[in-house]
Amino acid sequence: MYRPQGETRVAKQINRVFQDATDAELSAVAALVTAITSYWGLLLQPARDKLAQYIRNTPNQLVLPGLATLALTAELAPIVQEKIATLNLEELAIAINTFGLKSPAKERVLQLIFKVRSFNSANDVLNRTFLPLFDEFTKDDFVRLIRSPTSNGADLIGATVYTNVLKRLQGTSIFERVELNQLLDENNALFLLPDLQ
Repeated sequence: MYRPQGETRVAKQINRVFQDATDAELSAVAALVTAITSYWGLLLQPARDKLAQYIRNTPNQLVLPGLATLALTAELAPIVQEKIATLNLEELAIAINTFGLKSPAKERVLQLIFKVRSFNSANDVLNRTFLPLFDEFTKDDFVRLIRSPTSNGADLIGATVYTNVLKRLQGTSIFERVELNQLLDENNALFLLPDLQ
C-alpha cells in the first residue's frame, strides 16, 4: 500500500473512532491518537473539537497522562495551558514527574510558589515541581521567583529548598555575579548566599 493511500485510510478510521467514542472511551481514544506523531493533520474538525472538549471537561486525574503530548500541538496548547492552570500541587507533580510535562507547566509552578505561606509549603512545591524543571526556567522566570517574597508575599526566605535553588542558580551562567547579588539584595535574600556578599 502506498503512503498517501495508507494515510487516507488511517485518517478515516481515526475520525470514525472519535465520532463513535463515548465519553467514557475518550481517554483511551485520546491516548491512541496522540501516539501517532502527526495526528492533528489527520483529524477532521469534529474530531478536533471533541479532543479539545475532552481536555477541557475531563477530570484532571484522567487527562494528566496526555498533557505533555497534547501541549506539543500548537492548536491545543492554549487549551492545555487552561487545564494546567487548574491543577493542584499533587496533580502537577504527577504530570511533571510521572508523565514528563515540562515547559508548559512552568507558569503553574510559579503560581503555586507565589502562594506559599510557610517554609514547609515552599519546600514541598519547590522539591516536587520546581527542581525537576529547573533547566526549563528562563532568566525572567528566576527573576520572578527571587522577587516573589517581596512582590507576592511568598514565604521562601528561610526555606531550605529555596536556598538550594539559589545555590544551584549561582552555579549557572544565567546571571552575572553582580547582577544576582543585586537582585538578592533587593529582595532580602542576599544573606542566603554569603559568598556573594
